[in-house]
Amino acid sequence: MSKVNISPQIGSIDLSTKIDITVNNLSTDYSKRISIENVTNNVYALIENDKYFIIDKDKNSISFTVDLNVVENNTSSLISFFIYIENFIDGEYKLVDIIPANFTLLNENVEEFLFNIKIDPLFINIDEISNIKIDIDKKDKVIVSINDRLFNILSNEDGVGELSFRGKEVIDTEINSMQCFPIYIYTSESNFTKKIFTGYTLSILPSNVKV
Repeated sequence: MSKVNISPQIGSIDLSTKIDITVNNLSTDYSKRISIENVTNNVYALIENDKYFIIDKDKNSISFTVDLNVVENNTSSLISFFIYIENFIDGEYKLVDIIPANFTLLNENVEEFLFNIKIDPLFINIDEISNIKIDIDKKDKVIVSINDRLFNILSNEDGVGELSFRGKEVIDTEINSMQCFPIYIYTSESNFTKKIFTGYTLSILPSNVKV
């Protein structure tokens, strides 16, 4: 299965027009093309100003810039999109992979999230594991909130706190479609009373979907 790196995953409308995407682990048996659908707005994104991005047969990794084509009347802060990968087989393009992803639109008035935090992966099913790593003061504590489920993270002497959790710890019922949950954090600075949006969203997929 192909792997994707997306940068940034959070930002303004302006940043949504220049997202850098790298796709790895592509097949070298066929020529390929990639398209991206902004499913939130029901439009196709523009890859280097075009709908399709053509990839030579011998390329197993490719990078390009994407405009998610967010519509003017968009009201959602979470833009979900699908990356479609097609191989050119027997004279036609055939779909071989669909990779889901999100971009979070930040309101200009939202408080800036000042911590260095990494959450990977952001797409899991209920049985899979995601990991959170955050840089804070040494021997400090933060509380992470996902779907109103609270997770305590304590930092070590280097100020690094880590946590692993399964999807079933966030949502404990079987689902038939993708569910998305903003990830919030509470810090000791506010005595754990002020909820701060990290800019990330965790997506829980049906159990029969593997990412």
